[in-house]
Amino acid sequence: MKVERLPLNALRAFAEAARAESFKHAAARLGVTPGAVSRQIKQLEDRLGVALFARHANVWC
Repeated sequence: MKVERLPLNALRAFAEAARAESFKHAAARLGVTPGAVSRQIKQLEDRLGVALFARHANVWC
């Protein structure tokens, strides 16, 4: 049985976004753009097959 590892940068982006409650603030803390955080989290969501955040324009849920 093959065990697939989750991408570390995506996990870091997820943890920081959850802590900051904002992709923008997470990006600032990680030294990347908010779009990069969003893409990393989307990659993680696709890998896991579940939505981790509800995305709304200018609102974090």
